[in-house]
Amino acid sequence: MEKSKRLFHIEILQAFGILCVFLGHALRIYHDGGWYFHKTQTIFAFDIIDKFIYSFHMPLFMFLSGFLFYLNKDKIQNAWEYVLKRVKRLLLPFYLAGFLYVLPMICFINPLDKSVGFYYTSFLTLDYTWHLWFLIDLFILTLFFVLYYFKFNKINKYVVLAVLIGINLLATIGPSSCLARIPKFAIFFYLGCLFVENKDFIEKTLARYIWVILSIFAGVEILLYFAYKNALIDLFGAVLAILFFYLLALKLSQKTNGQNKVVSFLSVNLLSLYIIHEPIMVLILKYFKWGNNGNPFVVSGLMFFVSLLCSILFIKVKDFILNKTK
Repeated sequence: MEKSKRLFHIEILQAFGILCVFLGHALRIYHDGGWYFHKTQTIFAFDIIDKFIYSFHMPLFMFLSGFLFYLNKDKIQNAWEYVLKRVKRLLLPFYLAGFLYVLPMICFINPLDKSVGFYYTSFLTLDYTWHLWFLIDLFILTLFFVLYYFKFNKINKYVVLAVLIGINLLATIGPSSCLARIPKFAIFFYLGCLFVENKDFIEKTLARYIWVILSIFAGVEILLYFAYKNALIDLFGAVLAILFFYLLALKLSQKTNGQNKVVSFLSVNLLSLYIIHEPIMVLILKYFKWGNNGNPFVVSGLMFFVSLLCSILFIKVKDFILNKTK
């Protein structure tokens, strides 16, 4: 109980993060520039919310992955066995879900107006991995940090931090394909590791300034949206967001008994929810002519709630079948 209570703030962050993914994707078609396969009208309020979510939600997931990796690092007895577990956890779902669910759905919907061969070939070459890019990127980052902590941990952590910051800033001017995102997100995985190292200072000292952190973060977001786009400020804003939401989740967990069924369900089924949701949203978008037909609030609402409910239903059915076969 003490362990789950201590980590309940991480469950809160995971639940919050996956809901941000659902909401961000539901609004994406109406943001300035549209989604990656179609452009439609821009809804100002949706654009603000979408850009706010996209400023931190995937960095938050990478941060949480690094946090949990470092927290359990000392329990790793054999690096190869750990890598094998990551293969089963990330790489296997990437290919199984890709070939058996995501690609058949995408081929049926055909959002890019391409052939079946194009979708499967571009998936294998990692050019179009759709939302599954996160799984393979996280797998590769995990391999990198296993290698770093078990073979090259003598390197000064501040040197590593400076190098990863530099790589992040350089990565922002490159392409945004699947593997090209790895240099951009490596810094956030490492920040998760550093958070564990400095957990007491962050949770006891910085927690006193949570609302100051929020104020600075809000100022950065306003600056980025209305005035000045800069890679370093963008990185600074994402770090502030992670810090603020971490401390807020900690406060929320302290006011509970460390348990909430909804939060726990979203946290435990994080990967399944992530994998299932996007093709359902794309299917809804096709019905509404890629957002050009229908009220934007209705379309986005349906994308959010229908994809969430379908994902939950799938998980419930899967769990029911697995329990019956035991």
